[in-house]
Amino acid sequence: MIYRCHMDDGQHTDFAVSKSILNKIHEARKEGYDVTRFYFYLNAAPKSVQLSNNLVVDEKDVPKELIKQKI
Repeated sequence: MIYRCHMDDGQHTDFAVSKSILNKIHEARKEGYDVTRFYFYLNAAPKSVQLSNNLVVDEKDVPKELIKQKI
């Protein structure tokens, strides 16, 4: 799943998480503020890797040479 967050200045940031390690997503908005937050909850013991700050995928989907950190 890929989420694209649009900023007020026109820039955007993408966040990606493999569906196979994702338990649920919670979207939270605070009344009176133009802010939305997303919380990604991973399965209890996923075999996942973090390829970058905004990219978490199932370990079996990634070639070993691309793995930055196991989480």
